Amino acid sequence: MRSDLNIASEKLEKFQREANSLAPTAGNDTETSQLVAITNELTNAKNQLLLLQSQTNPKNQTGGADKNLALLPDSSTLVAIKQNLATVIAEIGKVQAEVGENNPKLINLRVTRRSLEDQFASKLRRATRH
Repeated sequence: MRSDLNIASEKLEKFQREANSLAPTAGNDTETSQLVAITNELTNAKNQLLLLQSQTNPKNQTGGADKNLALLPDSSTLVAIKQNLATVIAEIGKVQAEVGENNPKLINLRVTRRSLEDQFASKLRRATRH
């Protein structure tokens, strides 16, 4: 019986490889790791742009300086939240390729993403109210 099980397992594995139905593992999934790296680079570039724009905003040199200075701490907070959000989204993409939809790790990452999105929206509303 054990030999029949081994033979059946080998046949199943061979079929899955031929049909490309096996999920890639973390060690050999180059496309996902490239996507994560590019996403992180893009997020960092956008964050740098946002920081430069907030520093060079012409309103900082006019009568609205007090109002914009109050926003500067929030802008760094927004940048940090965006970086965390991008990291979580990239991790969700990576985990989705490895586990099923009901995996607790994937569920927790999605909850974290929603929480970060809510935090970002709240901070953005606060920043635009001033």
